[in-house]
Amino acid sequence: MPLVETVNLKKIFKSPGKNSQDKAVAEVIGTILIFAIVISLLTTFVMWYVPNVSTSNEQNYQAASETSMISIASSLSSTNFVSGSTVSFPVSIGIKGVSPFSGPSDTSLNFVGNGFTSLMNVSFNVNYTNSTGIKHNYSINIIDYSSGTLFSSGNTQFINPVDFVIEDGYLLADYGLVQPSFGYGPLPFDAVNNSGSVSLSVNSINMTGPTISTAGYGSTILELNSENASVLQYSKGGISAVNGSISYVNSIYLSSFNYTITTPFISAWNFSMYTQYNSSIQYSPVKNNTSWYFGSVPFETSIYSGKISVFSLHAMEIDSINIHYAKLGVVSV
Repeated sequence: MPLVETVNLKKIFKSPGKNSQDKAVAEVIGTILIFAIVISLLTTFVMWYVPNVSTSNEQNYQAASETSMISIASSLSSTNFVSGSTVSFPVSIGIKGVSPFSGPSDTSLNFVGNGFTSLMNVSFNVNYTNSTGIKHNYSINIIDYSSGTLFSSGNTQFINPVDFVIEDGYLLADYGLVQPSFGYGPLPFDAVNNSGSVSLSVNSINMTGPTISTAGYGSTILELNSENASVLQYSKGGISAVNGSISYVNSIYLSSFNYTITTPFISAWNFSMYTQYNSSIQYSPVKNNTSWYFGSVPFETSIYSGKISVFSLHAMEIDSINIHYAKLGVVSV
């Protein structure tokens, strides 16, 4: 009888299931690892990209806002406004977003009628010769009141926020509690020593109207209506209209001068005046109930109870006096 060998079919036909399952598991694990690496790289990129681009966008916003407000302050201080005229200024607002992660952010341009006030009181006498050759004395006392604060404001996340503020035509940067406010100028008051004699000029910008604010992204228009404006200019040895007639100015005698402001930004105003008339190296923050003298002209500044006051130390003959006043109604921002 032939020998019959028992054949183990399990050895001949091995089940492919286990190898296929291992391979499938390996592919899944590989896919997960690749996905995790991609997510990690994308997350790292986003964590770098968003803050860097956001920082750049916020810096661009602050630079554009600063440029707009510098232009406004400069124009307010140098323009001889005509009563009844209207002036407009474009102002950049808004912070560009980080596409596709975030859209633009709104910033605002604002006007408030309170928070700042100034009072300018000046008395002087003009000795002049009229067209008939007769000399006269003409006494003048001017009291100008100004108020109103215009400011741009943006809530930045990646750089220190700063508001640009205009008071009486004077521009300053308000950094909140981060650092002291900083004054750009131009100062409404200027006194220059001309070889021992003083030339005096004052710009009073009175902005009036209800509290108003515009927020958005892009730009807005500041529109001002000149409700009342005047310019008074006299120069020793010059020809001017004095007391209603064209005359030759023989001399100008300043009896008294006082310019007092009330503002939350005393330190910025004080720093600007001190560094203009003395030295920034010598400057130290001035507290209430202190004062300092101008280096080259007989004027003094006093700080007290939230006010800063500039006044003449005595009566004096001066070379020239220029007084510009404008009452500007805020139509829109």
